[in-house]
Amino acid sequence: MKGSTFTRAAGRRARVTATAIAAIIFTATQAPAQQTAPRITEIVVEGVRSLDPDRVRALSGLTEGSALTQRVVQEAIRSLWDTNLFNDIAVTTRPDASGGVVVVLQVDEASVITRLDFEGEEEIDREDLVAELGLRPGDRLLEHRAH
Repeated sequence: MKGSTFTRAAGRRARVTATAIAAIIFTATQAPAQQTAPRITEIVVEGVRSLDPDRVRALSGLTEGSALTQRVVQEAIRSLWDTNLFNDIAVTTRPDASGGVVVVLQVDEASVITRLDFEGEEEIDREDLVAELGLRPGDRLLEHRAH
């Protein structure tokens, strides 16, 4: 079985494209219909800076020993995306020696806002600016929401 890649990028068009590509890639790499889906033998997390890899694994809903299907991959991406902790998520797979599949969760963690500074607007109250912006220190700065 060749490795496969599945992604969830910002934007509706990118999500639709990523889903379509994932479906094509996953279908092309699947064994014949009479065989069962490969089992997940390991889940590797890459790209974390502040989050614990075990937490990312848990948030994905993927478990070692379970069957890897297109639906499972889509649900894992959706579960991770819905946490609002990441700017991008990619799921790749590679075969292992036992006939199972190693799943690699590649994530781009959204930065944590440490402080808000405003320059040039002395006539507007700082609290009004913060309320209008909708962000506070400690929040994640999600790229797809910053545009």
